[in-house]
Amino acid sequence: EVALQRDNGRNWKQEYITLRNKINGPTSMAPPSFFLACARLVLKHATTVDAVRIATNCLELNIDDVQMLRCVGYFLLSTGENSAVDLAVQVFDKVQDLQPCEPQSYLDGALVRFWKAHKSILKRQNDEENNGRDVICNFEELGSDIRKCQQLLSHVLTHQWADRFTEVEWPALILLHCVADLVKDLNDDNISNMDGLGPSSLPPEWPISDLAPFQSFADAPTPETSTSTTQTNTQEQGLLLRCNKFDLALMVWLGWDTDKTDIDLHVKEPSGNEVYYSNRNSDIGGNLSRDFTQGYGPEVYMLKDVGDKEKAGTYHIYAKYFASHQDSLLTGATSAVLWTLEKKRCGKNKKSIEFHNIRLDMHKEKKEVGTIHLVTWPCWLAKPPQKTFCAFGKEKRD
Repeated sequence: EVALQRDNGRNWKQEYITLRNKINGPTSMAPPSFFLACARLVLKHATTVDAVRIATNCLELNIDDVQMLRCVGYFLLSTGENSAVDLAVQVFDKVQDLQPCEPQSYLDGALVRFWKAHKSILKRQNDEENNGRDVICNFEELGSDIRKCQQLLSHVLTHQWADRFTEVEWPALILLHCVADLVKDLNDDNISNMDGLGPSSLPPEWPISDLAPFQSFADAPTPETSTSTTQTNTQEQGLLLRCNKFDLALMVWLGWDTDKTDIDLHVKEPSGNEVYYSNRNSDIGGNLSRDFTQGYGPEVYMLKDVGDKEKAGTYHIYAKYFASHQDSLLTGATSAVLWTLEKKRCGKNKKSIEFHNIRLDMHKEKKEVGTIHLVTWPCWLAKPPQKTFCAFGKEKRD
């Protein structure tokens, strides 16, 4: 870090190579924790391209360690670069292959595709505003990402998991509704009709066929029931999971990369009321998911949008690193991942989705990891302050 800060960081690469060669042995390579630590410093002080290049050394070690791969994937996402996000998709797909018995493997794959789709749509809208004309978008890739996202979430919902993952279906169902809103917004804005591709380029809002396992055996075809009746029952079973009035003002999603770990999500609402595992419901409609003390979480705070003025104001987000029973020698401290979804009141972009990666190394420490100022009235009436997030000990502003 000293080399990065000295002389405008002109000689940091030589210092990095010297340290790497010193750690490398005749028959061994530097551990992933070395590359990840260096990549974080380079991302903070130098260029994203160099940070990604250093972090991907971990992948070249050919170590099939799930926590290490998750840690690398989360770091790649934290850079925000499109090529790094594409690589993160491949990393999380590898995690699914290595650990198919953990729902987090599928949730991570769904989250990264959801964010990738959102970024693609946002970039297209921004390019159109800047250029004053329609911009060609790869709707085939966009539709593929959304469809895969639906499949992964449906897998979480339709499979039975170990007891320590009980109620993990709740966050998956919330995210599936967010994906449905994304498709609905695309169709409402006629984006899918541009470039001559038509609405068939996108999957349906709700993946009824993927949720078919919810159909009871009583609905199976019999000589007395027709095929059309069976198909109708299947659709009804799939739609039973959908909330037609789902409309979030705010969602906060906290997960982590270390198994058998307990990290608690705390959200302090504008009134000062703090929502956490012992106070899961608030007077303004805030709700917190189950307290996961094993596994990878996630813990999710959601606030429904009904336009109440009481919901306007600043929300402080905290992560309390309660305990870990499986520290990793490969990656070091536990990496917490924070996803936030905020409803916007103006502009083409109806929602703001952010990803942040936070290192936690102090047990029982309660750390503020972000603030969001929520506006529940048209934006021309007030200009909110900027959001702030803590990422790797550095304040990050949008």
